[in-house]
Amino acid sequence: MSTLNEDQVKVLCIIRMVTASISIIASSAVVVMIARSAKKLSTTQNRLLTGLSVSDIISSFAMSFTSLPMPKDTPYVWMALGNTRTCEAQSFVFLLGAIVTPSYNAGICIIFLLKVRYGMSDSKIRTKVEPFLHGIPILTSLSFCVYCLKKEFFNPVGFTCYVSDYPRHCTLDPNVPCERGEGVHDNWIVKCGIYLISIIIPSVIFGTMTTLYITVRLQVRRMERYGIGSLTATHRSSRRISFSSLSQLRRDSSTAEQSRTDSSTAGRSRRGSASARQSRHVNMTMYRALAYSGAWLITYVMPLINYWQKTSKIHQGYLIPLLNTVFYP
Repeated sequence: MSTLNEDQVKVLCIIRMVTASISIIASSAVVVMIARSAKKLSTTQNRLLTGLSVSDIISSFAMSFTSLPMPKDTPYVWMALGNTRTCEAQSFVFLLGAIVTPSYNAGICIIFLLKVRYGMSDSKIRTKVEPFLHGIPILTSLSFCVYCLKKEFFNPVGFTCYVSDYPRHCTLDPNVPCERGEGVHDNWIVKCGIYLISIIIPSVIFGTMTTLYITVRLQVRRMERYGIGSLTATHRSSRRISFSSLSQLRRDSSTAEQSRTDSSTAGRSRRGSASARQSRHVNMTMYRALAYSGAWLITYVMPLINYWQKTSKIHQGYLIPLLNTVFYP
């Protein structure tokens, strides 16, 4: 249970306004960069990254209003100027983006894994996989938000509006009658939504990134061994041919031998250069995917801790809500 006083809530609201605004600016910059790039939206990665950025803008926009959309009669809340409808609107928009954003992040991890681990082509990913990476997150989040709206599960929570009963924890206290959202804590659809955000999506991201890292390490080692082995084998073959040739044949074919040696050296150089380029490309793909996932994990770990504290009997101090407000969105 939270024991935040009015001054602490005010500080959290102001911080959330600032961090949400920064998130909107950063995600908008990503969209602009993609729009101005040479490939624009022609690649699956850019389309998924655009979807991720737009969904983050949507959720951050809803969060930037903090307590303003909450009903005026909400107790212990700073600057509550709205009503039930504005509270529901904030919850709907925020939750819509909050589900789609990590889902797109997981989608980006999946396409990296399909390319590197299974060698799937861009055209096959675009036709066979990408439609599901767009459709599933959007349809799932829309269905969940509409369901919560119909059940009156969108209510004031702390200094914002989210999925909860009202008054807070009235479902768990038989002495407090519920005005809205009765049974939200026992609703299996709500539990599925919570498991999706807190367990399933992080597991997909962590699993794909772990598999991708192991795959890349193995591929780089194979390329390194192949390059060294190829150079050694070619060198030994050249020595056997040169010592087994007759002296007259060496004199008569010196020009042709030199040409073949130069051609072999150039071939080895090209193979080594191609191997190095492939190694750099694979490493770049892995590091890019790890950067996307690492940023998501850093952002979402505090909200998960904050939520688990709220729903448990553990006393919630000021530090966790403060860190949650700083890191998310």
